[in-house]
Amino acid sequence: MNQASTKTDHAEVSTTGAAHPEKGCAVPSLLALQAQAALSAWAEQERAALREQAEVLEVETMEQLRERRWLEAAGRRARLALRLREPRRAGGSFTLEWVLVRGPGRTDYIRRGKHLNYPRSAFARALPWEREIALHAERRLGRIRQRLRLLKEAELRLGLALTHCAQPLHEETMDDD
Repeated sequence: MNQASTKTDHAEVSTTGAAHPEKGCAVPSLLALQAQAALSAWAEQERAALREQAEVLEVETMEQLRERRWLEAAGRRARLALRLREPRRAGGSFTLEWVLVRGPGRTDYIRRGKHLNYPRSAFARALPWEREIALHAERRLGRIRQRLRLLKEAELRLGLALTHCAQPLHEETMDDD
């Protein structure tokens, strides 16, 4: 046994991780687990800061829509609204979505698709001045969605990297030259 590893009752522990005796696979090292915990804590702080920005933007946008409704003759027909939704699962991110209001407590979700921003065509059923406000807000909303997506990807990629790096390299898979 080399100096970088020690023998325990169940498995050999090294700086790269430990072999899991029951499952026959490697467990990430303490340092790797600390890195994952640090990234998760940082990502949670970033999500909280982005949520604060999103809440401010939601209020600003809804105030703009309300003010224009009072000024426009067709304001009574206005129905566009921005909604900040809570995460659907633990550890998830909030979502920013546009809806058309049909009545008290009744809304129709406007589909965004896979893009970070809603396209102009998504607001086809909105009034022209509502569309203008929405497209202006979407510039900032898209950047918030992009950062949320990047945080999620970073956490997923680190988890994947930890899983792969904890696995031993098998010599039989290497080609001999």
